[in-house]
Amino acid sequence: MDTTSRTTTGRPVATGVQRPAVVRGLSTALRWLRHNPSLAFEFLTAALGVAAFVASVFVTIPQATMVAVTVALLAFLSVSALLQRVTTLEKVDRHVTSVHDFIRSGGLVRAVESGARDALDSVKSLHEAGIELVYEDLRAIDLRNNLASAERSIRILSNWVGVLPEIGEMLARKAKDGCSVQVLLLQHTASYAQLRSIELGLPADEVSRQIEGDLRRFNSIISASGTTGTRCPLKVRAFDARPPICMFAYDDIRLIGMFWPELDAMNGPFIQIRGERASDLLPPLVAMADKQFEYLWGSPATRFVRLLNGEPHYVIEEDLAWRQCKALEAFITDVRAADAANPPRSQALDDLRRHHPDIVSIVVAAGHEAIDIGSMDHFDAVARWLDRERHVGAVEALSLEALNRGHADPLRRYLAILENADRILDAEPVLWRFAEKGDRVARSWLVKVLESTERGKDAEERLLDWAMRGDINSRHEIVQRMLRSNRGATAEKMLRDIADTDKLAQERLIDLLRGSGRGGEADVLRDEWQQRRRARRDRFPHEE
Repeated sequence: MDTTSRTTTGRPVATGVQRPAVVRGLSTALRWLRHNPSLAFEFLTAALGVAAFVASVFVTIPQATMVAVTVALLAFLSVSALLQRVTTLEKVDRHVTSVHDFIRSGGLVRAVESGARDALDSVKSLHEAGIELVYEDLRAIDLRNNLASAERSIRILSNWVGVLPEIGEMLARKAKDGCSVQVLLLQHTASYAQLRSIELGLPADEVSRQIEGDLRRFNSIISASGTTGTRCPLKVRAFDARPPICMFAYDDIRLIGMFWPELDAMNGPFIQIRGERASDLLPPLVAMADKQFEYLWGSPATRFVRLLNGEPHYVIEEDLAWRQCKALEAFITDVRAADAANPPRSQALDDLRRHHPDIVSIVVAAGHEAIDIGSMDHFDAVARWLDRERHVGAVEALSLEALNRGHADPLRRYLAILENADRILDAEPVLWRFAEKGDRVARSWLVKVLESTERGKDAEERLLDWAMRGDINSRHEIVQRMLRSNRGATAEKMLRDIADTDKLAQERLIDLLRGSGRGGEADVLRDEWQQRRRARRDRFPHEE
């Protein structure tokens, strides 16, 4: 049995006894009457009607009396309806009076002013930041016509343009007409290209392929214009960094997007910001966007672009941008054709000579072009071909040019040529330069050159300097020299400094201790190092 009821607030109250339905109904009716007095006549009319009906069942009531009761009931209903209307009108009158008083007292004006002031403050804050509009994505913008309306400048910063087929020719025309056009794209070999592919849920090489496609289109557009290098008005550079924003800017307008995970930047929201580049008081967001673009454009890691056999390469010198590597392309094409036919070596060389009567000059020019674009793989192919043909002087000249450009790859070949010609001292300037950069081959050869010219003290000072900078090979060389000159105590100290992380130093320290009659100490150290290695293998079982 249900022993609870509910109060007017809806909370259960224990009653202990189930009340009759009539009592509950009357209780509810009384509560309604307290909150709605105008319903009293309706309740009274209903009660009288029920009473007259019950009475007519048990008592014979004259027809005139029933008519009178009916008329009375109708009168009660009319009075009830009138009272309800009067009550409603009173409520309306009170509300109208309250609104009138609110308006007359200035409350409405103050409320409107407050709301307008809040809205104005919001708009003002957006304006101060430079924000004018927000777009759902780039498709909501007529990008081509907007960029085409530029009179002074167009700047693009993105991983790849994405809409280059639609705007490429227009960019070239705007640049030719004197509008400054600068495009910054991600290098297709940059580590972020693979990371961005993963962020987008694409194959790891997808972003790199998109970038390569854009660079090939730019190459076609610029080649068709007939201008390359510094004479090309359409400036395209490639950076190696994580781009902070995606930007399409024209004159004083910047359209800014972000690189969201799992969403291409061009399919995400863009904000439109405005600010005059010549102004000293740019809105903060505008100034930040411009600063990011200028930083990447001038970064030492940002390069100009050049294609070789359809593959992008990145060069420092603007004069090399988009220039055709005709000699190198001819050399590679001919070598590939000869390799494909797989003739004997002499026959392949004869074929090359027939194709290019002055084949050596063609190959040397190809070597220069490989150095220009920084392609050491192609340079190595050129050098090996010249080596086979015994053009040692050409290999030496090309190798020195590459070294002077900062490429360390040809160093061994260059040193071998000079050593065979008994001219190794000619390499000293190059050796000093690369030794300071930490090149192990250069350091080893520089020490040999210094010692061969009775500058052993200078050699040891260099070794000590490199050792102090953390070069392990230099430390081992110093140790060997100390042992040969009976400076075992100093050698032991140096070996102890690096033995914890260097296995060769451990072996040499054990040999040194045993050679000086301290075999017990050597065994203790050996056991300690073995325990450390076992502990590390247990902790990192997959580590080599």
